[in-house]
Amino acid sequence: MPNGDKSQKLCSHTPVLLDKVIEFMNPSPDNNFIDLTTGPGSMSRALLEHNAPGGRVLSIDCDPRTQTEQESNLSEFGERSIRRYTNFSNVLSVGREEGFTDVDGILGDLDVSSIMLDSPDYGMSIRHKSRLDMRFDPALEISAYDLVNTLPEKEIESMLRKMDEIRFGGRIAKAIIIARSEGPIETTGSLAEIVSGAIPRRYHPAKIHPATKTFLAIRERVNSESESLEKCLKDCVELLKIGGVLLIICYSSFEDRIVKAMYSDNRDRWERLTKKAIRPEQDEIAANPRSRSARLRAYRKIA
Repeated sequence: MPNGDKSQKLCSHTPVLLDKVIEFMNPSPDNNFIDLTTGPGSMSRALLEHNAPGGRVLSIDCDPRTQTEQESNLSEFGERSIRRYTNFSNVLSVGREEGFTDVDGILGDLDVSSIMLDSPDYGMSIRHKSRLDMRFDPALEISAYDLVNTLPEKEIESMLRKMDEIRFGGRIAKAIIIARSEGPIETTGSLAEIVSGAIPRRYHPAKIHPATKTFLAIRERVNSESESLEKCLKDCVELLKIGGVLLIICYSSFEDRIVKAMYSDNRDRWERLTKKAIRPEQDEIAANPRSRSARLRAYRKIA
């Protein structure tokens, strides 16, 4: 798809399942959309390329550090592109303020951008020995450094077990307590080594770093991801018009459970467009390995 290819080339973050997003959203001239997790702007750009001449896109992102790249990728669309920097849990109030009610579609690509994962500035990369941080919004008061170095052992274990894929939560929590008794755990590299050492080597996964799920659990707690997603999904139904489409791309089972629960608890308001989650094809995974865990679900508002 020419427009999709253009969007990918202009943005540092490669959009996942872009063809499927366009298929389900079916953007037409003058349609209005909300992008809940804009990042560098690749998905917003693709929608704006399809809904000209009068369609608008409200692009929301909680990280003000994305502003420069968003401006580069979206400013050419002028007043059709509206950008707000806030948590997507505020979508209802922001949507009303910007005149995005009865919208045609709402998109949430919950991937953590390559910029966040690769840049030491965000303090969430296992590959870089950067100071622990993990905040999507630098204005948040509590960082990963604070949690790892202050939470009691039982609370660390509980935080890890919330991600029910994590084995050895107790061993990991104990290892963190022992390590920090000798001084603060300051870097992502140090934390990764502690977690890896707490997990028996025969249980180290083949395709991901053994500390990946622990990092996910800490990041989720720092950014209140579950609570924000639950509130956001609840409010999205109020902004969509009848027939409007809600499309969410998840990358972890805890996110996917929240999305499925949203539908199960409100079956009278939604038509499920995807009986099973749509996953990337092998060629997309080969080109973008981080897409391998993506799960797309789409729903149409019927009441």
